[in-house]
Amino acid sequence: MQYGATASKRAIKLWALTLGLFGAVLLASPGAKAANSGLSLSNLPLTNATKASIKYTLPASSASSKVYCRRDSFDPVLCPQQFMLGTVIPLTAGIHKVDYYVDSGSGYDVNSPALSYSWTIGAVSSAVGLSSLPAANSTTASIGYSSSASSKVYCRRDSYDPIVCPQQFVLGAVTSLDAGTHKVDYFVDSGSGYDVSKPTLSYSWNIAGNRAPASDTTIPTSNPVPPASTGTTSLKIASPTGWEGDAGNATDVSYSGQTIYSHLGDGLPRIQKMSNYYVHRIVDGDNLVWSGYRSELNYSGIRDLQRGVDYWFAFAWKPVDWDNTGRQIIFQLQMSTSASPCGGPTFEFQASGGNLVFNSNTAAYGCKSLSTISGVSTSLPSIGQWGKYVVHYRLGENSSQNPIIQIWKNGTKILESTDINCSSGSAEYLKTGIYKWDAAHDSNQWGNSRTRVSNMSPIYFGTNSSIGDASAALAGY
Repeated sequence: MQYGATASKRAIKLWALTLGLFGAVLLASPGAKAANSGLSLSNLPLTNATKASIKYTLPASSASSKVYCRRDSFDPVLCPQQFMLGTVIPLTAGIHKVDYYVDSGSGYDVNSPALSYSWTIGAVSSAVGLSSLPAANSTTASIGYSSSASSKVYCRRDSYDPIVCPQQFVLGAVTSLDAGTHKVDYFVDSGSGYDVSKPTLSYSWNIAGNRAPASDTTIPTSNPVPPASTGTTSLKIASPTGWEGDAGNATDVSYSGQTIYSHLGDGLPRIQKMSNYYVHRIVDGDNLVWSGYRSELNYSGIRDLQRGVDYWFAFAWKPVDWDNTGRQIIFQLQMSTSASPCGGPTFEFQASGGNLVFNSNTAAYGCKSLSTISGVSTSLPSIGQWGKYVVHYRLGENSSQNPIIQIWKNGTKILESTDINCSSGSAEYLKTGIYKWDAAHDSNQWGNSRTRVSNMSPIYFGTNSSIGDASAALAGY
């Protein structure tokens, strides 16, 4: 429904006797078409505030626009500079919301506020408030919060999982937020947990423009099939037998498909088996496992790889809640027996800076740095999209063992090397998932999101197969 100067006169309801103050949450309708106004709000109420005096500001470029506002389900009215709520009768317990609309001359859509804010009264004891909230059309933000008690505060953007909230929740610093409505939810845990469906505070704002087409995030329901094989041995699904991560008192547990949570008690699985993929998750605040944060599966059937044998791996990987800051290993042949001075992975896929970087015997572990392998990279899949990879690996400590590494991405060969690719005396085994080793040493390596979530298909594995051609692409993802 359109409102504006030409709309019929509407009865204005008496608010002064009914206004209440719940919790501060700004909400914006998914289809909002906000004017390019730069509208911003200040003096927003804290949790448990039973009265408020909310102020709006328009930039000089939009000074001729009219601003309308409403509380809860009342009709919008031409908004005063100070929107007074609960001054006669204090607001009652529950959730209250204010919506703001900008009319630049063509009216406004009552279903699409430019800004919304809501707050809760009575649900928590802490007085929590938000600051530095982004104006309409802001593509970046650094939202702060304050709390009067020692309660733990969680936050999330849009549909992502909540995380332990940093003091400044930075959004859009690496990749600017796209057009449409964005929302942040804040949850206060005073010791008994929180309900993810009932944020204590929320804020949302609209960015005008045309949103890019959504990525295809449909999960295939059919069983995936391995790459086409012309050899005598087809690839088979490898079954993980162990998981490494924060499992409370344990860090390395036997795995048979169970869902595992961390010591934080936040209700977010660190490993979860789905119909045809695994969900891996790490969160800032998890217990460190040896040298870093991790959620990794390992495979007893893929250990002590032999020299001169052709090994084939095929898998699909998808970043879900992901920030490109820092370094996360998603696939590695780890040394179970180190060859001094070497340690760490013999070979790895490392997500870093928006790329997948391939490393073999890197100098960081005291081993030979291979110029034809280490540092070679390809772009990461887009958020919510699968990347499909096939690896052909023949380990060789010397040239007489005919070492080779070949990698295909989505059916196209992107790397081939016949350089020496392992160390004398080392023994390798496979691990997959997320290993964020740098965050243990550098607090800046989390970036905008204090969590990492990715999906990994089952690992298809075989020896002495011949699948290295243009058809080397994992089907079903």
